[in-house]
Amino acid sequence: EITPTANNSRNKIVSALLRNELEPNLGLTGSGQEVSIMRSTLIRTGVWEENDGLPRINLRPDKVEHMADVLGTIESFIVETRQNGAMNFEEFINIVYLLKLLYETDLGIFQRTVDLNDMHFVPDEGYYYDSFYETAYEISESLFAYTRGDYYDRRGISSTVFSDPLIEEYFRLAGEYGKANGIAEAENPYFAQAEEEMRRNFNFSYSMDWILKGYAEPKRPYQSRFALLIYEDGYVDICGVAVGLLRMYRFFKENVQELAELLNGKEEQAA
Repeated sequence: EITPTANNSRNKIVSALLRNELEPNLGLTGSGQEVSIMRSTLIRTGVWEENDGLPRINLRPDKVEHMADVLGTIESFIVETRQNGAMNFEEFINIVYLLKLLYETDLGIFQRTVDLNDMHFVPDEGYYYDSFYETAYEISESLFAYTRGDYYDRRGISSTVFSDPLIEEYFRLAGEYGKANGIAEAENPYFAQAEEEMRRNFNFSYSMDWILKGYAEPKRPYQSRFALLIYEDGYVDICGVAVGLLRMYRFFKENVQELAELLNGKEEQAA
């Protein structure tokens, strides 16, 4: 989670970018964290330029691969939002953050989600966004390979199950790690890490519960999975759900790679 200091520094940069007139170096001086953030996210990426002391925001930088595509997507989104007036500021900030997180998680999924979510590309205009909620729902429904939703009328509970080859591979490798190190599944740190990551991302609402099932040796496809249970008499922020799903996907993706490298290293040492 972002620290209060980092959040304050980020807010300084956002405020400076939203001023009617841009100032050189966004008006920032010294060596504080906001200066470091400005240099890493704006100057080094080519988004911020200054010529003869005149600052400008470059929405088509070429220093970082795909950065121009991402900024073009956000720019089109801002224009469309301003034209239809259907989104408040909080929703706007949330959806930009969702797109940023999605892009950082997996560029291929980012492009796939843009293509699936009624976000059609119009030449010379960019991507058209239908609405904040549809974007958040599309991210939630298309991120994992397997998604199944059910509704239990008697209890008033909506259940959505998520699974993916990444999840299956994570628990398979976690099981191999346990065997290689003589660790029982109940004490396996990777099983515990997955539980903790679920808790960190989905314990934000009293109206939602979650269940995680991981199997080192599954008996059928998609047996390793997790479910979100939402109670109809409460409110659950769809943006929070989408962010949690993106973070879980990134968690499984990064740790599958880490576990694979760890196990390969042990095999090399044994050889």
